[in-house]
Amino acid sequence: MPGYVTVAHIVAARDAHGIELLGPVGLDTCHESYEGEHFTQSAFTIDWEAKKAVCTQGKISASWSGQRKSSGTPVSRVHFTAQDCAACPVRDKCTKAANGKWGRSLILLPQDQQTALEDRRREQLTDQWQQRYNIRAGVEGAISQAVRHTRIRRTRCTGLPKTRLGRRTTPAGLRISQRSPERPGSLARIR
Repeated sequence: MPGYVTVAHIVAARDAHGIELLGPVGLDTCHESYEGEHFTQSAFTIDWEAKKAVCTQGKISASWSGQRKSSGTPVSRVHFTAQDCAACPVRDKCTKAANGKWGRSLILLPQDQQTALEDRRREQLTDQWQQRYNIRAGVEGAISQAVRHTRIRRTRCTGLPKTRLGRRTTPAGLRISQRSPERPGSLARIR
């Protein structure tokens, strides 16, 4: 299972430290009761300056309001009118909003985060990105195996000098055990 990263971390690492954080973001999804083809957020054109969104049928949003998630993350909630959505020929692929004041709604992150999210979603579908991520997945797998094999997260020794010695010799032991003829390609039992 991939370790998803948040777009807030991607943007913060890039802007504050010049680091590209490599990890997948969640896919652009829609309500779980949709079957077959449906319109996700990426199908909408967002005009950040005018604070408007345009749907696949050319309808313009009627409302744009700034809000906060329960986690404190600022978001923009964008609504289309119920009249526009009710008469839409592709309504079944877009919204289940029935009667009421609003039709389809979108929840957008701040512009820099939303743009980074959409860019990463496109990028992570490419073979080049998958190859780069496979390297990370391999490294994380090796670290995970080492942690499980040696229980390195908890020291078995008392006292700082013994703990330091254990932290320095454990990786050397792992390196030697990886070359063991007993089980090539995996960690052998350290004796």
